[in-house]
Formats: sequence, C-alpha cells, structure tokens
Amino acid sequence: MKKLLFLLLLAVVGCSSTKNQKITVTGTAVNRKISAAVYSDKGVYFIDDINSWDEKYLDKQVTVTGTLTYEPDPEPENGQLMQRMSGSYYVIKKATWALKE
Repeated sequence: MKKLLFLLLLAVVGCSSTKNQKITVTGTAVNRKISAAVYSDKGVYFIDDINSWDEKYLDKQVTVTGTLTYEPDPEPENGQLMQRMSGSYYVIKKATWALKE
C-alpha cells in the first residue's frame, strides 16, 4: 500500500512540474488544424493565440519561448459529441519565436 501511495504521489508531482513553467523549444514550425505548432525531438507543442505560421517561419527551424501548460483531454459537455482534438497535449502560452540561426 505504501508503494502504491508513493507512486501516486510521484505521478502527481511529475504532472505538476510541467504546469506554467518557462520553456524554450527548438523545432520545425508546422500548421495544424488546432493551431500553429512546433515539432521538436521532445514532442509536439501547440502555440497559443496563433492559428498558423507566417510563410517566413513555416517548415523552418524556430526557437519558441513561453509558458508551458498541459491541456488534459476534455470531457464532452452535457454528454454532447463535438469535433475536437482527442488526447492531452502541451501548449506554449505568451510565446515569442525567432528563426533558428
């Protein structure tokens, strides 16, 4: 029982460590249905408040800095089915970006 409690505590601490932390990611700028994103060797990060990359950045290496948030898979409202992205994902908020030199 102590082992299970320890593992649960470790999981909670691990999840909370990715909330609202400043992050810098370098990867390829891509456009996805939900928003602009960066594909890096660490994963996929969606960029808050921009729908798509300007041609200057699209498909190029960019460095993005901002506040990392974890967006859990949302529950349907009132049991209604809706079109949305399934699964949990990471979002970079208050992002700034530049082409990688």
